[in-house]
Amino acid sequence: MKFHNEYTIGEAINLFLNEYKIKKDYQKMQIGKTWRKAMGQVIAQYTSKVILKDHTLIVYITHPIVKHDLLYNRHKAIAIMNEQLGNNLIQTLEIK
Repeated sequence: MKFHNEYTIGEAINLFLNEYKIKKDYQKMQIGKTWRKAMGQVIAQYTSKVILKDHTLIVYITHPIVKHDLLYNRHKAIAIMNEQLGNNLIQTLEIK
């Protein structure tokens, strides 16, 4: 039985982030780690920088073949990242 003030750790953290309106700032800080986790070791190896700016994820890739593959699969990458973040924070993906 769950009482009205009983929360899991994840629920408590989300309530805290939402209450103080810092959830988006927290997600911006975690975006690099989330990118590396969601995209896998190969893509993470060739990623030099990840920035979230105004619902646009900007990713700097150092290998041309990986860059081309990401450009081709950009909608899938956006969907995976939004799923990992738990909301539709990312609307566009720029590969540089």
